[in-house]
This record gives sequence, structure tokens and C-alpha cells, in this order.
Amino acid sequence: MILSKSKYAIAFLIVFGFGVLLAWGAQRLWQQATTTQGQIVAFILDPAGRVEGVALDNGDQVRFGAQTGEFVSSRVKVGDRLTATGRAGTRSGYGREVRATTLQVADQRVEIVPSGPQRPKGPKHGPVPPPVPGAGMILPEGSALEEKATAQGTIKLVLVDGHGQARGLILSDGTQVALPRAVADAGVTLDAQTPVIVEGRAMKSDFGVRVEPARLTIGQRTFSFDR
Repeated sequence: MILSKSKYAIAFLIVFGFGVLLAWGAQRLWQQATTTQGQIVAFILDPAGRVEGVALDNGDQVRFGAQTGEFVSSRVKVGDRLTATGRAGTRSGYGREVRATTLQVADQRVEIVPSGPQRPKGPKHGPVPPPVPGAGMILPEGSALEEKATAQGTIKLVLVDGHGQARGLILSDGTQVALPRAVADAGVTLDAQTPVIVEGRAMKSDFGVRVEPARLTIGQRTFSFDR
């Protein structure tokens, strides 16, 4: 009798474990096969000021990297429609990130292949140098990364990472602001129309301005960062 109960317990554990694995696998498959489409409301810029994604009017933020961004930005503009298939992150109240693997851009299908400089192997090599600003950049006087900039406006859009966490802002004047993790961890409210003042270094391109903040005021709270 005891042996029979043990068999039932083992069988239950096997079935339960299989069910958990099946659910996990289904979720992963769903994440890797998400399709989203909508109207472009903004281009998303990388730290060098290059287009690396787009924000859609359905709340999704499609990321595809700067190399693909150069192609996309040459064929579509804000207000055009775009369809993307890829891996979806966690949806939050701010939106959802989708890492695109294919895009439908102006009746043309684009397959996105990861690429970039390979890191040399071996202990003799130092760190890989930072990316060089791409062609078409409007470089400020002197060092582009060291130019001081001040911008103010209200929150128009919150940019998120794959976990749905706030990692950037787009202001009412179009300025994009990198959002340090400390700000999100501090529980700052990032409601639309909240006033923002940012001081820091900026990268400019044909598609906007992106600021790495040294001092950031959101509503009544101010943060300072070492840069």
C-alpha cells in the first residue's frame, strides 16, 4: 500500500513538472513570436544620437539597433506605420519593449541580423573602444560627448527596458533623456505632463537630441550624478 502511494506521488510530481516546463516553454515561444504594429510617434536614440528604435502609438517600443535604424529612418518618418516581429519584454504601465527580428517597412520586409565589432580574444587586448558616431551626425563644437546642454519640458513618453522598467524619457520638446537606475529605484512618479529640467552632456543628430544627465529635476525632486 505504501509502495502504491509512492508511485502515485512520483507520477504526480512528473506530471506537475512536465506541466510547468510546458507552460514555461510556451511563454518563451510566445515571447519570441510577438508581432506588433502601429503608428510611429517617435524615434528612439542611442547614446551616440543614432536611431536604434521607434515608439509606436500602441505603447510598444520596438528596438532594432543603430545599423538597422539607419535604414529604417531613411524610409519612414514619424506618423508612418510599422510592423515588427520579435521578442517581447514585460509590459508595464509605461509600455513594452519588443526586440525586433523582422520589420515591415514601407512595403519592404527587413530581416535583422545581429552584428557589430568582435571583441578580440586573449589577455593582451584591452577593452573595446566606444562606438564612433555614425555618418550624418550633427556634431557640436569641440567634443560631442562633452557638450553641456540644458533642456526643460514635460514628460511625453517614458522609455522602458525589457523588464518594463523606466530607462529614459522623451520630453514635450522632443529631447530624450537617459534615466539612471537610481531615479527609477527612488520611486519617482513619471506621469505624463510632469515638468522636467535636465542638465548634462548631449548628442545631437538629424533625429533629435539625447542628454546624459548630470543634474535632473522631475517634479519636485532633484538628482545629481557624477559624470
